[in-house]
Amino acid sequence: MSSAQLGVLLHHLRRITAGRSQSVTPDRELLEAFLSQRDEAAFTELVRRHGPMVLNVCRGVLHNQHDAEDVFQATFLVLAQKAERVRKPEAVGSWLCGVAYHLALKVRAANIRRRNSEERTEERTVTDPMLDMTLRELHQVLLEELQHLPEKYRLPLILCYLEGRTQAEAARQLGWDKDILRGRLNRGRSQLRARLTRRGLTLSAGVFVSAFGKGVEAAIPAVQIQATAKAALASAAGQEVGRFVSAHVAALADGAVQSLFSNHGKLALILVLAFGFVTTGAGLWARQQLAAPAAQSADAPPAPPMPKVNPAKPQPEVVLEDKGDRLAVSGRVLAPDGKPFTGAEITVWWHDVRGWTCWRHSAMHAAKPYRGATSGPDGRFHFTFLKSAIKDTFLNADARPWHRAAIVAAAPGYGPAWVHVYDLANVHAKLQLVQDDVPIIGCVRDLQGRPVSGATVRFWRIQGGVDRDAWEGPPAAITTDEQGRFRLSGVGRDREAVLLVSGPRIESKIVHIPTQRMVEGKPVKEATVEVIAGPTKPIEGTVRARDTGKPLAGVWVYGNEHDCCNNHQVRLFRAVTDDKGRYQLLGMPKAAHYDLTVYAAEGQCYLDTARTVADSEGLKPITADFSLRRGVPVKFRFIDRRTGWPVRGHIQYELAQDNPLFAESAYAPRMFPSREFMHQRTTDQDGYIRFIAYPGHCAIFATAGRENRHFLPAKLDPADEAKGHFPLGKGDPMNGFLPLSHGYRCIDYPENAEEQTFDILFDSGVTLKGALVGPDAKSLQGAIAHGSPEIEVLPNDTFVARGLEPGNACTLSFIQRERKLIGHVVVHGNEKQPLLVNLRPWGALTGRLVDGGGKPLAGVRVSLKYPELPRPGMRPPEKEIRTDNDGRFRVEGLLPDFDHELTLEPGTKQDVSLSAGAVLKKLKTRAGEIKDLGDIAVKVVPVPKKEKKND
Repeated sequence: MSSAQLGVLLHHLRRITAGRSQSVTPDRELLEAFLSQRDEAAFTELVRRHGPMVLNVCRGVLHNQHDAEDVFQATFLVLAQKAERVRKPEAVGSWLCGVAYHLALKVRAANIRRRNSEERTEERTVTDPMLDMTLRELHQVLLEELQHLPEKYRLPLILCYLEGRTQAEAARQLGWDKDILRGRLNRGRSQLRARLTRRGLTLSAGVFVSAFGKGVEAAIPAVQIQATAKAALASAAGQEVGRFVSAHVAALADGAVQSLFSNHGKLALILVLAFGFVTTGAGLWARQQLAAPAAQSADAPPAPPMPKVNPAKPQPEVVLEDKGDRLAVSGRVLAPDGKPFTGAEITVWWHDVRGWTCWRHSAMHAAKPYRGATSGPDGRFHFTFLKSAIKDTFLNADARPWHRAAIVAAAPGYGPAWVHVYDLANVHAKLQLVQDDVPIIGCVRDLQGRPVSGATVRFWRIQGGVDRDAWEGPPAAITTDEQGRFRLSGVGRDREAVLLVSGPRIESKIVHIPTQRMVEGKPVKEATVEVIAGPTKPIEGTVRARDTGKPLAGVWVYGNEHDCCNNHQVRLFRAVTDDKGRYQLLGMPKAAHYDLTVYAAEGQCYLDTARTVADSEGLKPITADFSLRRGVPVKFRFIDRRTGWPVRGHIQYELAQDNPLFAESAYAPRMFPSREFMHQRTTDQDGYIRFIAYPGHCAIFATAGRENRHFLPAKLDPADEAKGHFPLGKGDPMNGFLPLSHGYRCIDYPENAEEQTFDILFDSGVTLKGALVGPDAKSLQGAIAHGSPEIEVLPNDTFVARGLEPGNACTLSFIQRERKLIGHVVVHGNEKQPLLVNLRPWGALTGRLVDGGGKPLAGVRVSLKYPELPRPGMRPPEKEIRTDNDGRFRVEGLLPDFDHELTLEPGTKQDVSLSAGAVLKKLKTRAGEIKDLGDIAVKVVPVPKKEKKND
């Protein structure tokens, strides 16, 4: 390529990378103002700010001013209609770039088809004289590679080069550290250069950088900006846009909405960058490679793209996206026959964590779904909601509690479909309704066989699917008729309905009913069940405040709450006190004794309590009154010591053994404090934990949520140790929780103390950044890291190790299974950054196990023991290795040049021990070596069975 040609190309690139508006209002705020208020001024500023870039992208593809202006306007109409689908509101420009490029390609293809159909042979007019046919084809080759870059590399490239922002501005807009942005920018350029090099393009770093010099901003008349903004607002409101833009522009926008957003809003952002990354050598390559296409007719369609090396992964059917303060849910609903279903109601249900760790709020508040949308004619749905809508769930302890929810589709006449959010990565998870042709026909009778009328039957849970996945179904209930009969539908065929049957005169029961369409090879029309319910033992009483004697309203009373540890009948029996403090607990079956647990209402400064009461004669009601002791209200946060930021998490609350209330243990027959002090509590929406603490010596053990497990384990404060309470001293409440926690607080408050507010500090330790280097300097995507964090699949060749304790050695290990590479590094927290870890081809061992007579040993488990390294050491292989029928085995994943050991375990049904002596110890391989150990004689010793002890 001549110097003149290169100069022309660079000048053209500077034009298509036009400048931007200098408004200081962030893109995110402008987009939020438009979404929430339909703010015309905010949208106009978005057009003014990103319009030059959009228009120049259109010009670069179409080379026709009129077509470019049409696509420019259509791009912003699409933004107005689908603004909530912008995954990164802080980088609207990258989203607009992708839409503009897609639309421009569509218009160009339509133009080519039209010219071909009209059989025009005249030479095409190119309004931009700076590009000839060869350069256009070269641009196309570059674009084929650019579109494959990961998003985290595409975004900084767009902002810094296409939008012309400084690195500081780009980092601030994306919310990244400047060092992170700079590193991703460099790695993005490197990956792009590597992809182009594999296709024969030789790049110069100088030309690479200079090609993106700041250009002259494309001139867009103010009237065109205003017309585009007004048309966009009218389009978003569903109004006619013909008075602002042409019908062709409106049709372009409508077509884009249907084509670009039909697959869960996963728009492929194709970047128009780096058209001139080539040196003189690259120009020569371009002439050779593109000579034939250049010789073809100018009206011929472009050559098909080269086949992709890695096919795109299928996208999940349902998507939940984190978009700042908003969450976006999109997907589609299918009918039983697999066709799109119209009119299904979409709801989101938050999971309650139940069992002994359950927290009071999840017990007192019924799960209420968020009603999101109704599926459209194509079965698709999309809606957004605020994170503040997520309440009363144990999972608020995590940074992303919405990752534990069920998205449910339901419609009359069909069985519902649901997908758990944490399973969305499973692309086969679909919201497909099922046939509802197996209704449940039942009858409720007492022990004498008499029908029970007026009994309540409601769904407790619906189970279905291969993995018996469950949805805690609709709260609607029906009552039995005079004959004790009931009929339920809406479960769906080949599932299991779990029903709760209750009534004022009978015990509450959980009933499991399968809805199989075929039973013993024969079709059935209905699922029948007869529920035999015994009588209930009523328990009633009054709950008062111990200090004032006044009745307490809104108090929850549960019966046999401890049973939740062993089955799903958690808090099956419950009642709430009225304004006079009275309650009546129904549904409990007659028994020798009854365990009652009492929880004060929200806002009441009283301690929860529990009591065991003995049975009384017959079915007469038992009277059990309670007087609640006043506690100490506490309010505290978890704070990152290094950053000062609040951290989500949960606590374990323990009484000390020297606390007077501890003596009133759960084993005493009298009233005692409930097990609530053992239950976990989580942070509220504002980041605080609030509860009523017991007076006296107690301890709070704090643990960060799943998204923040990089904090260091809690350490004993010398001041607490000096008091003689820790460790394992008098009144020690540790119970082994300290090493499992990230922070703790020892408290000792008198009864009737005022509210106590404090912070619990977490230490995030040292963070180290590093990169992985393979033996051939190729990209190392997909490596698995082990150490800190514990296990993580790396999307590229960089890693971040968090929670390292200075001075304490830690092993970080990495494997890349597809390329059979392995490596590790031992860090102490004071290393210079970035770390560089070399991954080398791992070694492998093969061999054959035989007994003393030379007979092969089949089914023997062969395990690899890595060399001793600082915590947590090397992660053992996940795959279980057993010898085949000929006694052969192959063990992979050995660290080159280190000693390893193989251990042997017999098959599950063999009561023998296996030993090969020193043959399987100190085994070492070189990088990439496969060492054959040959036949290994194994000593097989029978293990005597243990004699059964007499009862």
